[in-house]
Amino acid sequence: MPAVYAIAEIANSTSDAQVKLKALATLREPMQAAQLPIRNAAIDAVNSIVRSGKNSDVVSAALSLLGEPVRSGNNGVRIPAINAIMRAVEYAGSERNHNEALDLLVAPLNSMAAIGGMEVRMMAVVAVERIGLQASEIATKSKAMGLLQSYASKGSWEPEAKRRAQEAATRIQNSIQQR
Repeated sequence: MPAVYAIAEIANSTSDAQVKLKALATLREPMQAAQLPIRNAAIDAVNSIVRSGKNSDVVSAALSLLGEPVRSGNNGVRIPAINAIMRAVEYAGSERNHNEALDLLVAPLNSMAAIGGMEVRMMAVVAVERIGLQASEIATKSKAMGLLQSYASKGSWEPEAKRRAQEAATRIQNSIQQR
């Protein structure tokens, strides 16, 4: 784990996007480690690099790395990865990054995990809503709204999750109408 944090420290010591991209590429292996603490450290490092970079290409590379943990069945990895996705697009997200993030969030929205699944779904709803409200293009806002409406109508979801998804979709719809 110290090596993972050292990679982030090196990347954060410069404003050079190429150094940050190389550091992110170096984190691919720890991101796939079987040990949860190493994977979580890699997610933290990715998050740290994104915050220091404020560059759309760096965010895109980070989102690519976060895809595997978000699609994994391990909610202990999914939860920090969803948080990292939200932070990545908040710091430097372009419309392309917003759409990449929305595509990643489909898996946790579809999660049928019995243990921790509700928490993952609720976090995904929050993430999709934030992205939808933050996006500047109506197409991206509509994509986020559509995802939320789709999941709000799922029969297998808990009533609370369905209600939150519908409320979030309504807030995005209102932001579209205010334009």
